[in-house]
Amino acid sequence: MKFRTLAKAAGILTLAAASLLYSANNKEKARASSGLETKVESVEVKKSKLPEKYSFMKVYESVIEKNVSYFNKKHEIKLDSNLIMAMIITESGGERDRNGAFKYDPMQIANQGDYALDILVKGREDVKFVGDFLRLNGRKKTPWNKEKKCWDYSNTNLTAEESIYGGIGWLLNKAVEVVEEGQITDYVVKSGDNLWKIAKENGSTLETLKEYNKGIDYDNLKIGQKIKFRKASRKFNPNGINWEEAVKRYNGGGDSNYANKVDSILKELKASKD
Repeated sequence: MKFRTLAKAAGILTLAAASLLYSANNKEKARASSGLETKVESVEVKKSKLPEKYSFMKVYESVIEKNVSYFNKKHEIKLDSNLIMAMIITESGGERDRNGAFKYDPMQIANQGDYALDILVKGREDVKFVGDFLRLNGRKKTPWNKEKKCWDYSNTNLTAEESIYGGIGWLLNKAVEVVEEGQITDYVVKSGDNLWKIAKENGSTLETLKEYNKGIDYDNLKIGQKIKFRKASRKFNPNGINWEEAVKRYNGGGDSNYANKVDSILKELKASKD
């Protein structure tokens, strides 16, 4: 009786061992077929390499990366996430701004008196070329509190992610430039022509035609009159975007040292990640 019990137990153990071996073999095959290594490898997790004094920017790292990646892919450009970080630090990274501007409008696109938010929502300038910013429609401007001498975010309905998306769009809007193509030719003015119409219907820009026709009366073109013409369009320069100039235009001249401040922080950020 004992012998039978032991034999039965041994049989069960043998079946269990076989089952485990079968399961292990199947898992091994599954790994092999999926291309995974069977040995355990250490997985490298990307860690933030921000300088300690800018560690507060960690909260926006993924949002910045996501939006920069979106616009880079859309336009086949090479916008650096570090540049956007440097701009946010310059715009709203001061300690006294952490619970206000940095929290609600880190790229400062919605301050009362500024026009960035309006232009983005209405698709003016080169905004339609850059992207769709209708998601910002209905967002309130931030008023200035005269007593406290600071921006009042108590009634804001703008989120930080919307500010970053819009801010990148505003920077790219300022990065668009006139790119000329082909040779300079003569255009003979026809009935009903004006400089804007000639540019639009023949693939040029008003700025280009004005540049090549200085000294003529734009408002009184005469039929048969010859003007200089060259094809041109507003887009990102295929030879590379001048980010320094775009940053200057982003600020609008409010701070003559703005671009230098951004560049100084940008160099710090890049150095910390090398």
